[in-house]
Amino acid sequence: MVLKHAPGGEMLGGASIQMAFNIGNALGAFLGGLPIAAGLSDRYAALVGAPMALAAAVLMVVFYRKYER
Repeated sequence: MVLKHAPGGEMLGGASIQMAFNIGNALGAFLGGLPIAAGLSDRYAALVGAPMALAAAVLMVVFYRKYER
Protein backbone atom coordinates (compact mmCIF):
# COMPACT_ATOMS: atom_id res chain seq x y z
CA MET A 1 0.00 0.00 0.00
CA VAL A 2 2.84 2.39 0.80
CA LEU A 3 4.54 1.73 -2.52
CA LYS A 4 1.29 2.11 -4.43
CA HIS A 5 0.27 5.43 -2.91
CA ALA A 6 3.63 6.99 -2.04
CA PRO A 7 6.29 6.20 -4.64
CA GLY A 8 9.76 6.32 -3.14
CA GLY A 9 8.46 5.42 0.30
CA GLU A 10 10.24 2.08 0.55
CA MET A 11 12.13 3.14 3.66
CA LEU A 12 8.88 4.15 5.35
CA GLY A 13 7.45 0.69 4.66
CA GLY A 14 10.57 -1.02 5.98
CA ALA A 15 10.60 1.13 9.11
CA SER A 16 6.92 0.41 9.72
CA ILE A 17 7.48 -3.33 9.53
CA GLN A 18 10.39 -3.11 11.97
CA MET A 19 8.33 -0.96 14.33
CA ALA A 20 5.41 -3.41 14.26
CA PHE A 21 7.76 -6.30 15.04
CA ASN A 22 9.33 -4.43 17.97
CA ILE A 23 5.93 -3.45 19.41
CA GLY A 24 4.68 -7.04 19.15
CA ASN A 25 7.82 -8.37 20.77
CA ALA A 26 7.66 -5.89 23.65
CA LEU A 27 3.93 -6.42 24.19
CA GLY A 28 4.37 -10.20 24.22
CA ALA A 29 7.18 -9.97 26.78
CA PHE A 30 5.16 -7.63 28.97
CA LEU A 31 1.95 -9.67 28.87
CA GLY A 32 3.87 -12.94 29.29
CA GLY A 33 5.57 -11.53 32.37
CA LEU A 34 2.34 -10.57 34.09
CA PRO A 35 1.49 -14.11 35.31
CA ILE A 36 5.08 -14.59 36.46
CA ALA A 37 4.99 -11.29 38.36
CA ALA A 38 1.73 -12.40 39.96
CA GLY A 39 3.53 -15.39 41.42
CA LEU A 40 2.29 -18.05 39.01
CA SER A 41 4.46 -20.64 37.36
CA ASP A 42 6.25 -19.84 34.14
CA ARG A 43 3.92 -22.29 32.41
CA TYR A 44 1.11 -19.72 32.68
CA ALA A 45 2.99 -17.30 30.43
CA ALA A 46 2.10 -19.56 27.50
CA LEU A 47 -1.60 -19.02 28.20
CA VAL A 48 -1.12 -15.36 27.31
CA GLY A 49 0.31 -16.36 23.94
CA ALA A 50 -2.78 -18.31 22.86
CA PRO A 51 -5.17 -15.32 22.72
CA MET A 52 -2.44 -13.22 21.11
CA ALA A 53 -1.96 -15.83 18.38
CA LEU A 54 -5.72 -16.04 17.87
CA ALA A 55 -5.96 -12.25 17.58
CA ALA A 56 -3.12 -12.25 15.05
CA ALA A 57 -4.87 -14.91 12.96
CA VAL A 58 -8.15 -12.99 13.03
CA LEU A 59 -6.40 -9.76 12.00
CA MET A 60 -4.60 -11.57 9.21
CA VAL A 61 -7.89 -12.88 7.80
CA VAL A 62 -9.55 -9.46 8.14
CA PHE A 63 -6.71 -7.67 6.37
CA TYR A 64 -6.50 -10.35 3.68
CA ARG A 65 -10.19 -10.05 2.88
CA LYS A 66 -10.07 -6.27 2.92
CA TYR A 67 -6.99 -5.84 0.74
CA GLU A 68 -7.05 -8.90 -1.53
CA ARG A 69 -6.73 -8.09 -5.19
